[in-house]
Amino acid sequence: MAYAIVNGYIRKNAAETVGVYDISEERRKIFSDMGCRVMEDYKKAAEFAKYIVLCVKPQTIETVLEGIREYITEEKVIISIVAGVSAEYIQEKIGFECKVVRTMPNTPLLIGYGATAVSDTGNLTEEEFETAQELFKSAGKTAKIPSELMNEVVALNGSSPAYIYLFAKVFVDKAQEMGINRESARELFCETLIGSAKMMMESGKSEEELIKMVCSPGGTTLSGLEELKKNNFEESLEKCIEACVKRAYEIGR
Repeated sequence: MAYAIVNGYIRKNAAETVGVYDISEERRKIFSDMGCRVMEDYKKAAEFAKYIVLCVKPQTIETVLEGIREYITEEKVIISIVAGVSAEYIQEKIGFECKVVRTMPNTPLLIGYGATAVSDTGNLTEEEFETAQELFKSAGKTAKIPSELMNEVVALNGSSPAYIYLFAKVFVDKAQEMGINRESARELFCETLIGSAKMMMESGKSEEELIKMVCSPGGTTLSGLEELKKNNFEESLEKCIEACVKRAYEIGR
């Protein structure tokens, strides 16, 4: 994810303005080859930057925050992609109400089609918050979400690509089982996903209206939808979302 963010940013900005540290020597070389300033440790990176992006695992966030706290001033902005970790927790570990932008990006950032939810602590200037958003806008779209709903949004855009891929896998696997060439099935299904998403965004119709557009009375689509309902498809998805959000809160504790 750090690579996706940096790669998007340096499309429009000088790479040498980015200071990076990664525990992996291989990854540090990749960032160096991109023209970034590779720092000797994460503390030096925090000292170097005004905007400090935390791309770490939840289980390491406490150690990282304690390591950088002496370098955080009132002028610096912490941007966190860490799921489940609140802005209040970050401020508590830093020792004062520092500026925090909490974000939830997703992996399509890697190809410039990311969707990132963002929230702020309310003590940033408009310019600072916009600069933080630009890190993610360079590789996709952003949406401002109330800070108290950042755990709820995890399932919507952070984790949902995995659920979409599983949905796609079932269709492609079944198509192959029925004798359809796998690559052809994959291409057809992917184009259908893209087209369906554009219909949702551009047609002006609700999800219910779009479903009805595909369904003919007594037709094949309705037959499939009835089977999904019999097997509690919608309820299963709701439980999936609830489990994802619950885990986000557990991580935060």
